[in-house]
Amino acid sequence: MTASIQPPSAPPSRPCGCILVVDDQPANIQTVGTLLHAEGYDVMSATSAEQALQRLRARRPDLLLLDMMMPGTSGLELCRVLTAKPSLADVPVIFLSAADEVGLITAALEAGAVDYVTKPFRRAELLGRIRTHIALKAARDALGRLAEEKDELLNLMAHDLKNGLAAIRLHAEFLARHAADLEPSARHCVDTLTHEAARLSDCIGELLSSQVSGPQPLRLAALDLVAHVREAVDAHRALAEAKGQWLDLEIAAAAPCPVLADAAALRQVLDNLLSNATKFSPPGRPVRVEVEPAGGDDGPLVRVRDQGPGFTEEDQRLVFRKYGRLSAKPTGGETSTGLGLSIAKRLTDRMGGRLALQSQPGQGAVFTMRLPAGAGEPER
Repeated sequence: MTASIQPPSAPPSRPCGCILVVDDQPANIQTVGTLLHAEGYDVMSATSAEQALQRLRARRPDLLLLDMMMPGTSGLELCRVLTAKPSLADVPVIFLSAADEVGLITAALEAGAVDYVTKPFRRAELLGRIRTHIALKAARDALGRLAEEKDELLNLMAHDLKNGLAAIRLHAEFLARHAADLEPSARHCVDTLTHEAARLSDCIGELLSSQVSGPQPLRLAALDLVAHVREAVDAHRALAEAKGQWLDLEIAAAAPCPVLADAAALRQVLDNLLSNATKFSPPGRPVRVEVEPAGGDDGPLVRVRDQGPGFTEEDQRLVFRKYGRLSAKPTGGETSTGLGLSIAKRLTDRMGGRLALQSQPGQGAVFTMRLPAGAGEPER
């Protein structure tokens, strides 16, 4: 038995996929192989599970057509072996067998097969299912390549940003050492610049590490919500003032107000909510930030109110989705990636909290973040 099927006529010049046909009957292989070759597929063959594994070590096909009943290692056992191998688990397996018992079909699908076609097969049905599963595999492979390219691009961007922020941080620290000669408002700007450059450097460092090991676990601890909100508001005042806006902070909670949260995640959520509010609010209007203590079974909350254009019903369905296209536009020509609010929602969920939106067109928006109450002395 040779490793390939010789067609009666020349196949198309560009094969549309490679298929391994495994059957202990050479006549069945010849019948199926001739059909596949005529359709433009590159065909390999094997008459046993052992021979199939040899073929797979030499070349990985796009799809495997597998007989159920074979002497020695059965097709079902071979399918289980392939599913357990990381290098072969993504190769789709279609059983092509005369066995049509429901129990065997169920066992085949549970073993990892993507489909089951009974003999005698209908030509159009077999070819249709093969085309479908090869197309699905090609789509999965393309998505995998896109994910790798995205990760590579993200790494490059993060490295470039980290280098730029290191320079900003270095110059900010130089200015801080000579801050005694500056006016109070200028000293405050230098302090904010130094602090924010350091924080963003840490965020990018975490991003780079997460690209290697996946999303990092959150370090949940009792934090002072009031202190973290004050810090975030102070960092955003200059941006709001540049648009003729101002930030009103109202604290109804007695400081400190402990919540169970991750410090970096909490700051990122607050930054995204404040950035969104200032970005979509018109000049000359305030952004109101409220902190309230725990009530009953509910933990403390932060409420961010803006006087922007608000959100339509369709916007509210999309607002927490990645890259959601919203009807509202930034009022100062700022860019909007559609990621900030989706990240805020994901991080709030991971901390065990809730992030909700209340809005009507023309009446602004209110984002409410509620976090679990913390126990013990909160960290600053």
